Amino acid sequence: MAQSEKKHSPGFRQEIVAVLGLFISAFVLISLISAQMSPASNWCGEVGRLVSQILLGFIGWGAYLLVGLLAWISFLFFNPRMSFERLPQVTLGISGAIISCCALLSSVSLRSPDLLESGGFLGKTVFTLIYSLLGSTGTVLILVLVLIVSLMLSTQFSPYQLIGLIWRSLRGLARGIFGVLGFAVQKVKNRPKKAPKVKKERSAPLVKTEIEPEKSEPVVQPVVKEFPKPEEPEDERKTFHAAPLAKGNWKLPPLSLLARNKQITEKVDKNVYLKISKQLEQKLKNFGVSGKVVGISPGPVVTTYEYSPAPGIKINKIVGLADDLALGLKAQSVRVIGSVPG
Repeated sequence: MAQSEKKHSPGFRQEIVAVLGLFISAFVLISLISAQMSPASNWCGEVGRLVSQILLGFIGWGAYLLVGLLAWISFLFFNPRMSFERLPQVTLGISGAIISCCALLSSVSLRSPDLLESGGFLGKTVFTLIYSLLGSTGTVLILVLVLIVSLMLSTQFSPYQLIGLIWRSLRGLARGIFGVLGFAVQKVKNRPKKAPKVKKERSAPLVKTEIEPEKSEPVVQPVVKEFPKPEEPEDERKTFHAAPLAKGNWKLPPLSLLARNKQITEKVDKNVYLKISKQLEQKLKNFGVSGKVVGISPGPVVTTYEYSPAPGIKINKIVGLADDLALGLKAQSVRVIGSVPG
């Protein structure tokens, strides 16, 4: 267990070096920023002012690169795979990166002489020496080469991975641009064409005419058929002879028993049938069948509704909805007849 923990966590000395490196990086960075913003009173005191003067005078703007590399190396020491055996390699890489960066900063003076001191004393000296041997182009090429190799030594920088990352980014950007352009072209193609403009001709003199309002077509409501009531048969009283009475203690029933009872007829309002017809049309419409009720034949037990479907509606579709209509209309049963003779 102890060996596995050592492999997955940095050593105590590595953590001390990492924390110390981050602290020094922060201290130097604050000193450099303070020297630029308030040279009279450095935020890190007299020590910070002295450190910033030495670094800016010796390596110029390369001091910021030194701070960045130092912070990056400190983070690497938190990695268990980092060991002190790489310290000479890391030190050599940082030194080469600082020297080449300062010399490159001084090379800017080829176009702007005022920036000769941007690389500090070290950058100015190295650039002047190499420039006298290789010229401007050769100096820049050598310095860029030294900078890349130094970064590879100090930070394990991989140019292959960087090129792959740049290639994938450019390919993704190109796909996004072509996708947006293709979408825009497709949208333009699908845009409806504008009607051609017609030249306006001189119109004839206006003549005022009165237009009669169009008569709206009357709304057709289903016809409720009323069947004539059956005629009551005439009171035909036949004369009959009573049979001889038998002997015994009994009483004859009253003559009111033979009186004709009054028939009670209940009339149903037409609005009830019209309401049911509207419900029938709505239920059929909910099932995808459109049409109108054109006739109603009320009866004592069964009421018939004559339904005219819209063009293209098959009768079999309506016949198959009998149970659904009975459930929707809350009726005991609904029977759909395909066609009625006559």
